[in-house]
Amino acid sequence: MPQWADDERAEITLDALMRMSSGLEFEERYGPLADATHMLFEVDDAAAVPLAKPLEHPVDTHFSYSSGTTNVLMWIVARQFDSADAYHRYPYEALFEPLGMRTAVIETDASGTFVGSSFMYASARDWARFGQLYLQDGIWQGIRLLPRGWTAYSAAASHTAPAGEYGAQFWTNAGDGRSRPDPDVPADAFKASGYQGQLVYVVPSREAVIVRLGMTHDRAAWDANAFTAAVLAALPP
Repeated sequence: MPQWADDERAEITLDALMRMSSGLEFEERYGPLADATHMLFEVDDAAAVPLAKPLEHPVDTHFSYSSGTTNVLMWIVARQFDSADAYHRYPYEALFEPLGMRTAVIETDASGTFVGSSFMYASARDWARFGQLYLQDGIWQGIRLLPRGWTAYSAAASHTAPAGEYGAQFWTNAGDGRSRPDPDVPADAFKASGYQGQLVYVVPSREAVIVRLGMTHDRAAWDANAFTAAVLAALPP
């Protein structure tokens, strides 16, 4: 990372970025003058905002959810391609088309880099296909689309997450009993969680994928734990 080559940020690893333990300063708040809002709506290059941030904690010692971290990862991915066209085709050719996610759209910022933290849209059935891919360990119709072990890596709780609530770009449900983030949901469950309560929950022990495309402005007003537990209770044991 050229922006980090000459200081302690050079110690940041891909794993630390995946697990939100980079140590970078970033204000995950959506309002006037906040880092997240500035990143999404006021600059051409979303990744430039987190890339310019200093370290707030030593690398891989502190968990702090940061949508900016995801956009740093998108910036890195973009530089693995020889052309912008190949990069922009890649998620469709490698993921959406094989899964039959025909409604999926993922937007870029003005610089042409995918905004991985936000701005991806799909129907409920297509989000369920995405979850089903993870339920099936990255295999779809007999073809491996994700590297072997990637699902387990994504769902494994990070050592920096204080309640074991985060893995690698997925929220997890680790912990014992009532200490779990969703205590009435099996401990092996993991989820993608959207800005206003959208949800793709993968529950391996129940062979279930649950999708919710609601819009709740006040996240505390909607009980994801009760909703997910109620859906699981309605399914065959």
